[in-house]
Amino acid sequence: MSPPLRAVLPGAAVGLAALSWYVATLAPSLVWADGGRLQTDAITGASLYWHFEELAAVHTDGLPFDRLGVAAWDHPLWVMIGHGLVSIAPGDPAWLLNLLSAVAAALAVVMVHVIVRTVTSHCWAAAAGAVALGVSHVFWFHAVTAEVYALHALFMTSLIAVAVRGPVLTRRRLALVGLISGLGLANHVMFVLTAIPVAVYLAIRHRRSPPARRPSLGLSTAASTAAIFLLGLAPWWIQFMRMSRVAGLDATLTMAAGFPWLGQRWPGPVGPELATNAAEYLAMALYQFTPIGLGIAVFGAIRLRGRPEAALLWTLFAVHATFSAYYQVADRFAFHLPSYVIVAVFIGTGVAAGLEALAAAPWPRKAAGPLAVATMALPVAIYAAVPSVLREQGFGDSDVGIPEVGANARDGIGYFLNPNQRGDDSAVRYGHATLSDLAPRAHVLVEWPDGLESYIAMRHYQLTRDLRPDVDLDLMLFTGLPARASMMGIVESESGCRPLYVASRAQVDTIAQVEPDLVLVQEGQVFRILPRTGRRPVCGDALDRPEASIDDLLRSVRR
Repeated sequence: MSPPLRAVLPGAAVGLAALSWYVATLAPSLVWADGGRLQTDAITGASLYWHFEELAAVHTDGLPFDRLGVAAWDHPLWVMIGHGLVSIAPGDPAWLLNLLSAVAAALAVVMVHVIVRTVTSHCWAAAAGAVALGVSHVFWFHAVTAEVYALHALFMTSLIAVAVRGPVLTRRRLALVGLISGLGLANHVMFVLTAIPVAVYLAIRHRRSPPARRPSLGLSTAASTAAIFLLGLAPWWIQFMRMSRVAGLDATLTMAAGFPWLGQRWPGPVGPELATNAAEYLAMALYQFTPIGLGIAVFGAIRLRGRPEAALLWTLFAVHATFSAYYQVADRFAFHLPSYVIVAVFIGTGVAAGLEALAAAPWPRKAAGPLAVATMALPVAIYAAVPSVLREQGFGDSDVGIPEVGANARDGIGYFLNPNQRGDDSAVRYGHATLSDLAPRAHVLVEWPDGLESYIAMRHYQLTRDLRPDVDLDLMLFTGLPARASMMGIVESESGCRPLYVASRAQVDTIAQVEPDLVLVQEGQVFRILPRTGRRPVCGDALDRPEASIDDLLRSVRR
């Protein structure tokens, strides 16, 4: 076997194994939470909020992606790639978008193998780091569901791989750095937390390299790098310009920058709350890497001391871990993923250090490499066992902080704690069947933000399959009132005038406490509101709401 082939083959084998694993455990179609929203966005080529009835009258240029925004949750590059994929490939579009995550995740696993092997020159250590990431809970979960984080991890690991190749910058390396950075930011604004440390690291290493080895990099190089960066970022800045013409520059800047809601989620908690978040971060790390894996990672991080790559990897870990510990969102575990990528690299360097310590003992050393790789795969068994153990101990979704959907429409513990999504069609069954079974001209009240998953699952089929366009799915974003006050106003004026439903048990409890003359009956996964005998409905135009603006959207999200 030739040396080049010998160098490439192990990484390719790890990537092929990862892809096979993800395809075998891939979600079969529509998924829950943000994944379902992104599937809807990619299939329609537009951001979900542009499909709200209140914003439908806003005029656009009519060209492709004319309703794809640049808010922090829009991810224009991912949506464009996904839309192109489902436009040309046969099969269930939702499944194809899950497959897109699987391919990106497998390539990210390969890049971790490349990073560790570049830093350590150990093939088994590189395989151990790659496997540790590949089966880690957060990464695996996003590898088998439609989400942007697998692609984010691919760009992140690719940029790190370019950075650790050597100290000297060339025009070609700078072009790669610029392109990857632009693409990464067009996919997710969080990529700035990777791009800036890498840029600083490369600049410092280049300046410290021997002058005789440094090529001349003048203004032309800087200009070409900037141009390539803008080319990669094009999906974002083109959409920014288009949205500015529709919504105005101020509103577009507000949404793109993430203010004011980013300010409400950062700098985040202090004192006991921060300690709680740190404990949650550590618990998640232990769950997916096991104490053995974390111990190896700490060992590997320490053993990097003195190497030039250490400063970059330590900084990337510290920046991302601090951000995710402070950032206040319900799905904060997703924001842990970039720092867990670095943990996997540290596991690889830790295994390499252990193998070097066994250099004088050839037989143990030969067994240690495969054993390390096998040990990194242990979490797979843990994920399979934990949901069953929790249910046997009497824990339900709400006990572990997982919101209930409908009338217990999904096994939230199984869905979120075990990344294996093979055969889980609960989102499909809920969204399609619930929407199909509603009475004609039904009005479904969904409380923001707790009922968002219910709304997305049903709205997906309205927008992608044109299923039940007669049904009004009301997320109650633009009422100008708190959601519950708005809900009660609609119930009082519309009960008995048209089929009226609420989507969650919490809404049922609210209405039952305030309106005792109403009866709430479960119909499938939703709850129908019926007036008691003798109540005379007052049917008016409560559903006729004024046209909303982008400013209304911003105010609604702030609530």
